Amino acid sequence: MNARLHGNNIGYFPDGTIRHKYQFKSGNKTGTNTDYYPNGKLKAKEQFAINGRDSKLSEYTSDEKLISEKSFREGKPHGTWVFYAADGKTLKLKENYEAGQLHGTRTLYHLHGVKATEETWRFNLITGLVKIIMKTVNFCRSACTAATGNTARTPNIIPPVKSWNRANT
Repeated sequence: MNARLHGNNIGYFPDGTIRHKYQFKSGNKTGTNTDYYPNGKLKAKEQFAINGRDSKLSEYTSDEKLISEKSFREGKPHGTWVFYAADGKTLKLKENYEAGQLHGTRTLYHLHGVKATEETWRFNLITGLVKIIMKTVNFCRSACTAATGNTARTPNIIPPVKSWNRANT
């Protein structure tokens, strides 16, 4: 035996609750693999393609709301990555990778899922213009009243989100 994992692998928390369920073939993960929170809820689901090179990872909050979807090729980011707000539905960030590097359009969204910024990346470098999108939004009477105390409908400008800069990390 070559000391590589093969077959099903189930891990447990100290209290006996399942921590993960993995499948291995010749030391590499294969098929569908899952991780769980201590409360038993799904934390992550990783699916491997038959070719063994490509995988998709979906991550969840402790109440099983989707927070991200990521694609990999040979363990490196590849394809579209999508991040969601706490509700599990509203877009927060969408970015594209190629061979482990940001490559393509990266879009940030305002709190309510409205597009805030668009950036173009090539080989992990930001290229071209950064498009900051400002929208005029008309809120209903109750929202305006709650926010301003004014019962008239007033348009509000949603301010742009400050762009994340890799150089600042």
